[in-house]
Amino acid sequence: MLMVREFIKNGYRLAAFIGLENSPTCGIHWGKHKVNRYNTESPNPVDAPGKDDPVLMGIMTEILSEELAKDRVNAPFIEFPANAPEGSSKEEDFWKTLEAAVLPFKVDAEKREENKNEEGDSPNN
Repeated sequence: MLMVREFIKNGYRLAAFIGLENSPTCGIHWGKHKVNRYNTESPNPVDAPGKDDPVLMGIMTEILSEELAKDRVNAPFIEFPANAPEGSSKEEDFWKTLEAAVLPFKVDAEKREENKNEEGDSPNN
């Protein structure tokens, strides 16, 4: 989190957080908790969570989400479908979601570059 804060302090923006499907550390929707035969909790993956299902994140993702909220940093949490077959609709949806999260930042950067180039061409410089 210190690195994220430092980047933001220096003018960078967080476009998205990418988690890993079914990861107990960095998963976005880890699934429903269950107690296994060893009396420890483990995930019970949910492929299509309902709108009322709790979002049970991996431990690092949960802490990062809380810290970002404290700092009022708003970025989407997107889960990479590591277990989905290549070319599946789940994988395609991931890339579309990621592109939608990043594209506004790309457009902003292109506009800043255009403005910088226009300022360099002005007779006042």
